[in-house]
Amino acid sequence: MKSYILGWASAVVMAAVSAGLVPVAAFKLNITEPTSKLKTIEMKPDGAVLYNDVATAKLVKDSLVDASGKPILTVAADGSVTVAGDEKGIFRLKFVGDELLLADKGKIIVGDDGTVHSQTGPKDRIVGKVEAASKSKRAVELSYIAMSVHADIVGPPLPK
Repeated sequence: MKSYILGWASAVVMAAVSAGLVPVAAFKLNITEPTSKLKTIEMKPDGAVLYNDVATAKLVKDSLVDASGKPILTVAADGSVTVAGDEKGIFRLKFVGDELLLADKGKIIVGDDGTVHSQTGPKDRIVGKVEAASKSKRAVELSYIAMSVHADIVGPPLPK
């Protein structure tokens, strides 16, 4: 009995590792903030991320990479998120469960109904709504925060 349980537990752990910390999951987020220049963020089944209908990033393993393949954001095993070019550690980001914490001052949350919230202090802003139910709230949150920490993400398209 013991070996059966250990074998099953190993299979569960291996499945979780192979799925990655941020699994690729197709979604489309419609931004509803009236002041935002960004109107949509979409992830295709292959991990390509489109900002305003232009593919400029891709989710590869646990990193969101730009058109040149350089990481923009990388998620570590402990859930911490490294932002490329942030040597001073200004953007202290970390996943706790399915919430992305922002430098201990706020968080990005995808509700079960697909509503995306940005919470800073007591303020709760509705950012938009995920059109297709996403199997990865983390993929939505990572793709959304990328445009905040790298404004130039809506830049050169991915090579075809």
